[in-house]
Amino acid sequence: SNQLTGSIPALSGLMNLNRFYASSNQLTGSIPAMTGLTYLFGFTVSDNQLTGSIPALTELTNLAFIYVGHNRLTGAVPAAPPTLMSLFGARLCPNPFDTTPQPAIDPAWDTATGYTPWFANPYANNQCDDLFTNGFDG
Repeated sequence: SNQLTGSIPALSGLMNLNRFYASSNQLTGSIPAMTGLTYLFGFTVSDNQLTGSIPALTELTNLAFIYVGHNRLTGAVPAAPPTLMSLFGARLCPNPFDTTPQPAIDPAWDTATGYTPWFANPYANNQCDDLFTNGFDG
């Protein structure tokens, strides 16, 4: 909540990074690769203007929560790390994601978001691609 602008710098060299919080700013660009961030416990970039897709999360062996809602992220969501907390481990929406069923990974996202399907969050009857819910008109 500091009105930061610009893009998120490369994070892959920060091997001891435990938490990354940059919510409620004016960040643009994409979420950088998160390779090698084995200590990362929490990643939160909600309420920005980020675009692109969520990068692969497979190497994040300690990730307990990821909050990326209220951006302009697209594409299919990647496989969820098994370490995500139940109910509060992920906030993905609203973003215009591809919500085509992915039976191999959707149950993990359902558990992490606390919603079935995962893209029913955060509003009743919301399909995660509904960017205009709650007055958002960007």
